[in-house]
Amino acid sequence: MYYIHNIPGRIRIKTPEIKNNRYKAEAVKQTLNAMRGVSVQDVNLLTGSVLVHYNTAVTDVRSIIDRLEKTGYFNTSLSVTNDDYVKTAATKVGNFAAKTIFGAALDTALAGTPLALITVFI
Repeated sequence: MYYIHNIPGRIRIKTPEIKNNRYKAEAVKQTLNAMRGVSVQDVNLLTGSVLVHYNTAVTDVRSIIDRLEKTGYFNTSLSVTNDDYVKTAATKVGNFAAKTIFGAALDTALAGTPLALITVFI
């Protein structure tokens, strides 16, 4: 999964391109450190995550992502932002809660009836 979380002056990206690949991770680090106003703070090979600090007076997040795309280390069209990620997680939690509440209500309504067995499958 490609992932972007940005606050001015700091960006965290996740890219499967560097996950468990020390060579590519080092290449990403060198690519970004060569940009004016950019310094790589942390590279996590296990998660494929890169934490970058940047000077907002010198560069911006779009330039950083563009550089990674041009070098083949990121794909914006496949990426999600933090907001997308949180929205998806909240939707999953909401769906689970709705099913749980519906199942409990159905179980209570059908308790003691021959249809009670149906609630096991919901």
